[in-house]
Amino acid sequence: MTEFLPDAVPDNLEPSQYYELGLRYRLGGLVGLAREALTRVVNLAPGSAMARKASFVLRGQLPRAPVPSAAEQRNIEAYNLMSSNPAAAKEKFQALMREYPDFEWPFSNLAWMYFGEGKIDEAHGLAKYLLSVNPEHVRSLHLAMKVAIKQQKFEEALGYVNRGRAMLGASDQEFRDTGLMLSCQLNGSPPDTIPKGLAAERLFELGETYLLQGRLSLAKEALALVVGSSTEEPPDKETEVLIRKAKRMLDFDMPKEMPPEAMKQVEEASKLLMTDPEESRRILEQTVTQFPDLELPPLSLAMLCLMSANLPRAERFVKMSLKRNPNYRNAKLLLIQVLMGQQQFASAQKIIDQEIKSAEPDDMTFDLLRAECQLAQYQTGKLS
Repeated sequence: MTEFLPDAVPDNLEPSQYYELGLRYRLGGLVGLAREALTRVVNLAPGSAMARKASFVLRGQLPRAPVPSAAEQRNIEAYNLMSSNPAAAKEKFQALMREYPDFEWPFSNLAWMYFGEGKIDEAHGLAKYLLSVNPEHVRSLHLAMKVAIKQQKFEEALGYVNRGRAMLGASDQEFRDTGLMLSCQLNGSPPDTIPKGLAAERLFELGETYLLQGRLSLAKEALALVVGSSTEEPPDKETEVLIRKAKRMLDFDMPKEMPPEAMKQVEEASKLLMTDPEESRRILEQTVTQFPDLELPPLSLAMLCLMSANLPRAERFVKMSLKRNPNYRNAKLLLIQVLMGQQQFASAQKIIDQEIKSAEPDDMTFDLLRAECQLAQYQTGKLS
């Protein structure tokens, strides 16, 4: 192997180099080497954001117990068969599960396969076992959450969300978004007018919820009130973080508000997505032409093209979305996915590197995307 994934963790690297190497090892399925590299980050840069992120991967993504290298390699082989030969992948995962009952990854991989096949009871049983082996395994918490939602056990699902958020803080978007929507399911939607006198934390939560629901005017109002709280009195550290995040959401996460007619067309296209994708596509193309300033219709069209594996067309529409709103982060994330799917790794890497510069200190989203992009280049022989 090259220095990109060395067979032994090198000495005398900087913490940032150990962090990036540890993420590559982790995504490459090399458990022991990932643990060693990320432990060095924690020891060399204690208290830093990088050490906090490394600690999360150590606790929440890597197996709790040491794993023999032979088991790692067999899990990698099975993982690589999940799409091309799922039956063989399942056999290999089941053999690993019998031999290494404390190795979470083969259990988790098989459980997600079951979930994707609609075998909810089987996925549920494996998720419960996984969380008994390692209560902090984030992929298992995600799975247990999704299974509970499928079973319409919303309070149970919210419990898994809260466990994940307690561990991750605010760094996991899926846990945050799902938790907000589950709260709405259990407690009702937030009001149509924002009450006066709310603390910055509650205003920020309202802003996130309104944004998820597409109630953009209220989302902007709530987040603007968070930002405005900085002028009322000197904010504490937690409020300073919320103010910074609210500013980022207003700048990067807020699409233009859609006129009722455009909203109606996008909703109609969404309902037809699974039953009549051609009609869904036709409606979205009409909306894109009719409303040339909106970024959401071409982004929806890009996602539809991605689902049908038409990556060049998906790229065209997601770039159209970004032309209409150059800062829109959801479009950037989709563009990275589309570019990597076409092995345009250098272009994807350029976007990732730009986003890392402005990301929140504890946000790992683009760190992991960078490692994934680099690993894909390495595996395809396109690493420069």
